Amino acid sequence: MANKHVIDIDWHNRLNESIGQGCLTNSKHPDRFVKGVYPNMIREGKGCYLTSTLGVSYIDYICGLGTCLFGYQKKEIVNTAINELQRGYSFSLPSIIEVEAAEKLKSIIPFIERVKFLKTGSEAALAAIRMARAYTGRKMVLTQGYHGWGDEFTSLTAPAVGVGDGAYIRKLNDINQINDMIAAVIIEPIELDNSRERIIWLQKLKEQCNKHGVVLIFDEIITGFRYKNWCVSNFYNIRPDLILFGKAIANGLPLAVVGGRRDIMDNDQYFVSSTFAGENVALACMIKVIDLLLFGDFKINTLWEEGQTFIDKFNSIWPEKLYLDGYSVRAVFRGDEQVKAVFWQQCSLIGILFGPSWFYMFPHVEHQFRILENITDLLTVMKSKMPRLRGELPTSPFSAKARS
Repeated sequence: MANKHVIDIDWHNRLNESIGQGCLTNSKHPDRFVKGVYPNMIREGKGCYLTSTLGVSYIDYICGLGTCLFGYQKKEIVNTAINELQRGYSFSLPSIIEVEAAEKLKSIIPFIERVKFLKTGSEAALAAIRMARAYTGRKMVLTQGYHGWGDEFTSLTAPAVGVGDGAYIRKLNDINQINDMIAAVIIEPIELDNSRERIIWLQKLKEQCNKHGVVLIFDEIITGFRYKNWCVSNFYNIRPDLILFGKAIANGLPLAVVGGRRDIMDNDQYFVSSTFAGENVALACMIKVIDLLLFGDFKINTLWEEGQTFIDKFNSIWPEKLYLDGYSVRAVFRGDEQVKAVFWQQCSLIGILFGPSWFYMFPHVEHQFRILENITDLLTVMKSKMPRLRGELPTSPFSAKARS
């Protein structure tokens, strides 16, 4: 039975009468949460809070699927967007902001020589493998991790209805799969595991790709600007041939990047073009995000320290039943599925939103102590008497299935 205090039936009905499949984003579908208990529609976000259409506020640990680094309605970013809008946008010819944004990105990621801006991570991933095929003259691509909803990537995850047969793409399971017939390897360098063993494996992967002339693509759509020193590639000095950014780089405004070697990206044999690629509001906001991280009071190292404190404390409470698996600013919930669902449910009832992926953002820091106290109390009660699950067990989003 739906919880009348959080479910807005009117908006629920309007959504399902208007939006295909009842959602625009797979990972935001009601089935991914505790259906019938979670709020179904959001009216506003501010700081680390979301407010539902019924006026109920929640502290948000879903963070717009990782896009929200500085919080909703971050004043400096909002002002940047307004100022840029007042200059006009999506011009008929290239704009100066395209160059300024590219130069800004190159200044913090030294191995990037050329840049293509796009709007989504899916576009960036598809563009990157197209560039790699054009450059190498080869067709086969190996992949590991999630790279969006493009046909080739979707073809690897059953039932893959409505897409091609994926004849020239395979999952990467072993470095020895890499040979002189491979055009590119596209991977998330770090999904959840940032162990020393993983980094050593990435170094060996880079060596193997170099040996066979394979274009190595690091999909850092999620880790970009959330990882220390801007990205995994920079922090560990493992330089891919192409790198992808998105999500948090403009604090949630639609922007994605393919960056990398000039000989690959200046090749005139591939076609990648988009009307909105040079839309200047998001580009201006990316510049502001970089400036805030460079010159403001917002330091990724501090965010990592606080995020790790959260994970360590959480994982000390009831690790045999529920724990966070990941690194300081990104994790997923592991453990007993029933316990997880009840925990999410009980948290939502006291104004805390969790989802399949846990993200940490700067505004969370000031609420850390209170939230951890609330969670500790809640899990302590659950240990002694498990509340009834009022809604439905969550199902896995497509992105989780694609990574398996």
